[in-house]
Amino acid sequence: MGDTVGEIENGMKVAEEILPTLFGALGMFFPEFALFSKFLPLLPVLVKAVDTVGQATGAPVHEAITAVADHLTPGQPNAPALTDHQAATG
Repeated sequence: MGDTVGEIENGMKVAEEILPTLFGALGMFFPEFALFSKFLPLLPVLVKAVDTVGQATGAPVHEAITAVADHLTPGQPNAPALTDHQAATG
């Protein structure tokens, strides 16, 4: 999982450089895209959460992503690795 997360982090570095400009340009024609740029700073936090869940559970990336998405969705189960203080700091 570490290699995959490293690749995602490298891709995010490129995305952090390109996406604000892209969303700004598209936002001139489609205002909704300008709104997406406000969420870009959350991407590193989401990658960290996916990595935390994957390392704590041994789940493959797609299952860790699903667990994080469920954790962030009201009414869905929380990911214990993201709620258990010892798992998050240990």
